[in-house]
Amino acid sequence: MSHAQEVKRNKERVSLSLSHEAAIYVRGLCKRTKSPSMSALFERMIENLMRKTEMAQLNANAIAYYDSLSDAQVMEDAGWGQLGELSFEAEPGELVADAAVEGAVSASR
Repeated sequence: MSHAQEVKRNKERVSLSLSHEAAIYVRGLCKRTKSPSMSALFERMIENLMRKTEMAQLNANAIAYYDSLSDAQVMEDAGWGQLGELSFEAEPGELVADAAVEGAVSASR
């Protein structure tokens, strides 16, 4: 089976009715974006909307998670974050613990 046949098989035909103004807008958008077809334009718009919705859900989940943490858990996470930052500052091959000690010594000077 060719790629074109496989893509066609995975598609579902949907028809819809638009107001005259909406149809004019979509045709113009199709031309401006050089979309190969209205179907391709609508598919891209829907994919963008799906990604945006998914990102909003991920952000909401992250906010809910961090809002649910106790103060002690927030402090622990902050400590792990600082340790992670030190690993980026460490020279290749240097142990993160060595970088932490050096950072503490430098900060106390």
